[in-house]
Order: sequence, then structure tokens, then C-alpha cells
Amino acid sequence: PDLTGVAGAQALGAAKVGTAVAYKQAAYDQELAKHATRAAMELDNTRRAIERYVLGTEVETISDVDPTAGQLQQGTPAEYSAFPYSLGSE
Repeated sequence: PDLTGVAGAQALGAAKVGTAVAYKQAAYDQELAKHATRAAMELDNTRRAIERYVLGTEVETISDVDPTAGQLQQGTPAEYSAFPYSLGSE
């Protein structure tokens, strides 16, 4: 392989570009996560407003107190489990 100064400069430039791309991608991913979190909070506020309108009060559920209570060990979404603990955990 050619190990001259040109090849070294090319390798260094490629490493710098790769690092810059990785930083930009990480920043974009963080922005997406922030957007998803804000959207989820807005949906939760909407749910609470509907509960106040329909029922006259807010409803506090198990998932409001402990968000991981309804999850199963298999990693399914919480709504698939009505019992807050996996079977056999007694």
C-alpha cells in the first residue's frame, strides 16, 4: 500500500468526515427523541382533558403511578397485560 503523505491526508480527512457525520446523526436522533417525548406528553394532556370533560375528574391509573407496572417480561406493550405482575411472581 502507498503510505505517502497524500494517502495519510486522505485517511485523516475521511476520519474527520466520518466523525462529523456521526455527530450530526446523533444530534438529529436527539431532536427526534425530544419531538416524540413532547408529542407523547401532549397526547397524555389531551387524555386528561377528555377525562375531566367526560367524567368530571381526572382518573389516576396504575400506569400513571408506575409506567412499567403492566409490562410483561417478554417486552410486550403494557396494554397487553391487565395484571401488573407476571404470572408466577407471587
